[in-house]
Amino acid sequence: MREAQKREYVVWLGSYRLGLVGVLTLRPGIRMRTARRLVNSWFSEIAESEGHPISWVAIPELGDENDTLHYHCLVAGIASRIERYIPLWEARAGFAKFSKFNRRHRGGFCPGLPQQLQGISYALKSLNSDDYQIELQLHDQHLLPSARSTATVKKHSQTSKMHGGYRNRDAVANDRKQ
Repeated sequence: MREAQKREYVVWLGSYRLGLVGVLTLRPGIRMRTARRLVNSWFSEIAESEGHPISWVAIPELGDENDTLHYHCLVAGIASRIERYIPLWEARAGFAKFSKFNRRHRGGFCPGLPQQLQGISYALKSLNSDDYQIELQLHDQHLLPSARSTATVKKHSQTSKMHGGYRNRDAVANDRKQ
């Protein structure tokens, strides 16, 4: 992914009140397609149980050791109550850990961004090629007040027309099979 596209994502996601940052790990052997389904269903079940929508972004990354698949997540609309849903994730897929999101986290990968976007830039650090997948669902009610009048929010999953589109490895492999 080009730096300009990554910057667009960072700025776009910076318009949301993302209050939690977390990691969802997956046991060895869970493939990307299954991982995406697990992430989407887990967040959907949380929203259903809470009785209101939550906004979330999950960015996959392969770990340095053993290429362990895990997701970096940013979440709005649930706060510390997410802790009660961690046992559900752990029973299905792996380890989960969430904490309060620090928007000013150092280590951002888009130089020149305002300090309040550095934490989002860090969460998107694994978006280094055109071969990536972001799972997300965002809702207007979680927009920052300054962004509400200008935003058009849609649920994005496998493609993003807003940023020129992208494909993931599974989609490309499926196209080749057909």
